[in-house]
Amino acid sequence: ERLSPISILSNQVQSFCVEDLLLYLCIHGSKDLWRKLSWVCDVATLIHTHPQLNWEQIIARSQSLDCEQMLWLGISLAKDLLNVPLPRIALERMETQFKQQHFSHQIKAQLTSGIDPTAITYTNLQRVIFHGQLVENIADRLRHYLKFFKALVFRPFTPNINDKDFISLPRKLYFLYYLIRPFRLIAEVANSFPRRTVVSDAPRSSSDR
Repeated sequence: ERLSPISILSNQVQSFCVEDLLLYLCIHGSKDLWRKLSWVCDVATLIHTHPQLNWEQIIARSQSLDCEQMLWLGISLAKDLLNVPLPRIALERMETQFKQQHFSHQIKAQLTSGIDPTAITYTNLQRVIFHGQLVENIADRLRHYLKFFKALVFRPFTPNINDKDFISLPRKLYFLYYLIRPFRLIAEVANSFPRRTVVSDAPRSSSDR
């Protein structure tokens, strides 16, 4: 019901309606910390070329998906960096509901610093905090942080491809990898130490000289 037809090479295909496409662009940019100016340009272009956007629908949809902060982050970047005109309903809603202006200032500074934003590296913890702050529902935010710390705690014990290369087990015996992994790691550490060559102190016989 929310799809709209677009023409690609003279063929009609179904795509997002423009309201959902705006949300998608803002979610995508927020997911990757808005590291490319082209993503902001995509948001600006969509708003500029569709002046009749249904902003009430966009706002309601963003609330139902718990992504309203991501929406206003993307739109604030388009407005401040590319002077995109916004209708009154969007301006008033952004002014009262957008709570992460510090992220907007930080991203704008990076995009206009002359430094390639894609060359800036972020730790997993920085990414988790950034994404968590954009989640408004407290329960969802706690689940977001819990998922990260759970992965952090259990990752050392989780089998990976190296364990499967070490020994191949059928799917029904996959649980044994959890028992095998510690022994594989111990063997790996032991093999990393240089082997010592034992030199015998016994006198050599005349036949060995």
